[in-house]
Amino acid sequence: MSGMEILMLGGTALSAMGSIRQGQAAEMSANFNAESARMQGEAKEAVQRRDSQRVFGQTRAAIGKSGITTAGTPMTVIAESAANAEIDALNTQFGSLREEALYRARGKYDKQAAYMQAGATLLGGASKIA
Repeated sequence: MSGMEILMLGGTALSAMGSIRQGQAAEMSANFNAESARMQGEAKEAVQRRDSQRVFGQTRAAIGKSGITTAGTPMTVIAESAANAEIDALNTQFGSLREEALYRARGKYDKQAAYMQAGATLLGGASKIA
């Protein structure tokens, strides 16, 4: 093997390693973004639930202050509002979980693509040397 072939082989190996490192970095970045999306979603959901509880408390207080009993229609309104608030909170949770999953999938895809690129680089370099 000549000196030029050794240099080409070294350059090919370095290029392949660079592709692998790039894929690993992309996966780490995607995982960080996924974790951030999950935490932001949890925070949004908590705020949404807290706000809903505050509104329910105000509604119950207003009903009590007005002298209307909570039986019948007022209770139905409160129950429906609670159900809608829970659906909203669950939709928020689902959205953040979906976003987290998309980030993680993208990271895995980027890592796999980088390994494929590294393999192609190694094969291309080997074919030039042979």
